[in-house]
Amino acid sequence: MSDPIKALTDAVRGRVIPRWDSDYNEARAVYNAMHDRKPRAVMQCVDSPDVMDAVTVGRAAGLEVAIRGGGHSVPGFGAVEDGLAIDLSKMKSVRLDPIKKVARVGGGATWGDVDHATYPFGLAAPGGIISTTGVGGLTLGGGLGYLTRAVGLSIDNLLSADVVLADGRQVTASDYQNEDLFWALRGGGGNFGVVTSFEFQLHEVGDIVGGPLFYEVDDAAAVLQCYREFIAQAPEQLGCFFGWQIAPDLPFIPKDRVGGLFCVLVTCWNGPHEEAERLLKPLRDVAEVKAEQVDIMPFPALQRALDGMVPKGTQHSWKADFITELSDEAIAAHIEHGKKNSAHKLEHAPASDQRCGSTGRRRRGGLQTSRQELRPGRCRNMVGRCRQQGQPQVGEGLLRRYSSPLGQRWGLRRLHVERRRSPRARQLWRQLRAACSREGDL
Repeated sequence: MSDPIKALTDAVRGRVIPRWDSDYNEARAVYNAMHDRKPRAVMQCVDSPDVMDAVTVGRAAGLEVAIRGGGHSVPGFGAVEDGLAIDLSKMKSVRLDPIKKVARVGGGATWGDVDHATYPFGLAAPGGIISTTGVGGLTLGGGLGYLTRAVGLSIDNLLSADVVLADGRQVTASDYQNEDLFWALRGGGGNFGVVTSFEFQLHEVGDIVGGPLFYEVDDAAAVLQCYREFIAQAPEQLGCFFGWQIAPDLPFIPKDRVGGLFCVLVTCWNGPHEEAERLLKPLRDVAEVKAEQVDIMPFPALQRALDGMVPKGTQHSWKADFITELSDEAIAAHIEHGKKNSAHKLEHAPASDQRCGSTGRRRRGGLQTSRQELRPGRCRNMVGRCRQQGQPQVGEGLLRRYSSPLGQRWGLRRLHVERRRSPRARQLWRQLRAACSREGDL
């Protein structure tokens, strides 16, 4: 193909932004500034046919392709050097059926878009703790959030997905059609296609009781030990995670402590409001609470509360792991590294005997450990310390992700370069099964 960018521009309804466009630098930028890649063009799709055309042209021209939803991908999957960046951010519609409690969400929507559409109906889908996070990346990566203990991961509540395959066709994957592809999307490792829309099961969530409790750093050991015992017995309607936070300049923070480091528990109680005080009492009694903003609030307000922690354009290197218990050694490692890094957190996932999501699929219980922020010239590895101290390694907790032979051989990028046909459903199933020790691991 002599000029794939011109061919794409002539074919689509959305905007193709090449390198010489004045909006190019803004269009190519992603949240993580560590990935300063320069694609040949950014294709801002407005509908599924645009995505189909972009995939077809990219494949025919042998261009490497990157897919971007919300743009939060820390590894930089939404950026590519001298290839084609397919940007879905214009495809952010949310269509709701409040009777069936189902939402159809565009592939470029953020969780803030979903919350805005669902909250007036007293409904919500489980979706992270930052409202600017893209629905696509979080869902296809699992999807931990405030509602996970009660209703499961984002993928546990995924009912169907419209997917553009590497050959340019769009199919629908669900429990009833293209079942193998649907199974692969929910934990198979990625590179199966471009999801242009998601269908989610919604749950009753309106005003919640929640917010942060700030403690002195010196109380972190006691707080974590309390958290360990508390969260294991807490009702599943309570979401709660531990973290380290530099105190922002907000009214409930004492003026002389703004900018200081605290450890924090962020809570979200989606139960009867009158029970919140009794339920959260152990967390207030374990140590002196130096500041707090726990109150009745709309669920979207809590979802937006931490957005300022992830501004676009900062440099991040994130690491996460799953552990099955919060041992004393793990607590010590959290404290050692958390004091040095304010972007560190710990989330609890449902136990294995809980039924998660609308389908009742079971997931392994555990704790997700730490997010690391990279400042210039500094990089720490708290997860490595946990491994050295004998903590369970990746895959022994909530969700196993595989870099399968399918992802390497049949991955979307490789398909574009080699012009292979996408695998049929049974091929997909056989290759995934061969990559996994047993089906129940996912």
